[in-house]
Amino acid sequence: AELKAFGHPVVLAFGHEANGDWYGYGYRHQAAAAYIAAYRKVHDVITAAAGADVTWLWTVNVPVGKQTLPPSADWPGAAYVTEIGVDGYDWTGKETFAAEFGPTITAVRKLGSAPVLIAETSVVPGADAAAQVKGILAGIRANRLLGLVWFDADKTAFKHTGDRHDWRLQDDPAAEAAFRAGIRGFG
Repeated sequence: AELKAFGHPVVLAFGHEANGDWYGYGYRHQAAAAYIAAYRKVHDVITAAAGADVTWLWTVNVPVGKQTLPPSADWPGAAYVTEIGVDGYDWTGKETFAAEFGPTITAVRKLGSAPVLIAETSVVPGADAAAQVKGILAGIRANRLLGLVWFDADKTAFKHTGDRHDWRLQDDPAAEAAFRAGIRGFG
């Protein structure tokens, strides 16, 4: 009801990265069928109450060793997904866009015709950060993706995760300049 009263389009992502084992609703914690049923139930309840101004973003993580399932394992079905998100980080600072995101983009495009975006990413600060930023933005263009959501946070003090990276662009002038230059022309 609040979404409907808001009166503007909203993008909702429910249970992102369920193909990974780091959330209680994800892989190894819940059966994929339980996640899919929950996703569909939330979708149906909110869609009935809020109407057509809700875009449903279903998001998976890129492969992380044995911590992830293929995207198809949690696919709720094309009727429940408006856009497909892919989350991924290059923890080494050396991966190419194609290596990090390519296989997952290919896999999710086989699931349905919904447009794809990078729903969460950033780069490791350092000497290669500007090149990494350029590669991500070039990969988005080359793969005709909707765009991206940049994760711009300092996780060094987060207690719930082992991630101690400072993912903020503003702490790396070269990476920030590459980002600013690279997003010019995105529509």
